[in-house]
Amino acid sequence: MDTTVPHLPDDVLVEILVRLPARYIAGCRAVCRAWRSAISHPIFDRVHSSRPP
Repeated sequence: MDTTVPHLPDDVLVEILVRLPARYIAGCRAVCRAWRSAISHPIFDRVHSSRPP
């Protein structure tokens, strides 16, 4: 069985991550480099904080 995370386009990955509650974001940074990079991008904080709870 393949246990790797398939490559998602960056825009799809960000759409998924911004929908997560803030308390889960720190843990998502440890999943893989692509997730860490997406979460570390300066725009991510603005988009994530502008979404309704």
